[in-house]
Amino acid sequence: MINTAKRHILLTGSKVFFTTLMALSLILATAILVAADGHGITFSEFLTIRIKLLNCIVIALLLFIWHGILSFCGFYQSKRLSTRSSLIIEATQATTLASIALMLVARLFRVGMVNLRFLVAFWFTSTILEIIARLALRYSLGKIRLKGHNLRHVLILGTNSRAV
Repeated sequence: MINTAKRHILLTGSKVFFTTLMALSLILATAILVAADGHGITFSEFLTIRIKLLNCIVIALLLFIWHGILSFCGFYQSKRLSTRSSLIIEATQATTLASIALMLVARLFRVGMVNLRFLVAFWFTSTILEIIARLALRYSLGKIRLKGHNLRHVLILGTNSRAV
């Protein structure tokens, strides 16, 4: 019972973490384009920006869609036996699908900020963040397993091919 509860908490934390990385990528892409255009705003100007209810709905919809994409791409499944290259490929596929979803939602709700430059910046930042996070998580869990934690011990009885 305790292991099941701990696993559920870790899985939920993983879902929140990877979806939050996508939201952070959205913020970073916006910051990159604002800095590149030279139209930097001050902190006080940032605090005076009005946020419409429609913007909140669009962001909530994107988070829901991104969570579905990450789930579809297998982000929340055990990847202990996967290779690094397969983790990188899965992250790239997921962020590509997330970028396409962002483009479609932006077109549906007529979000003018989302253009080709923005999508490229979002894809690049989200891909880098997701790959770094997945590889760091894999490395950390590997170190934990080397210390004898996060392991399951199994006893297999028999000598037939199925037991092997």
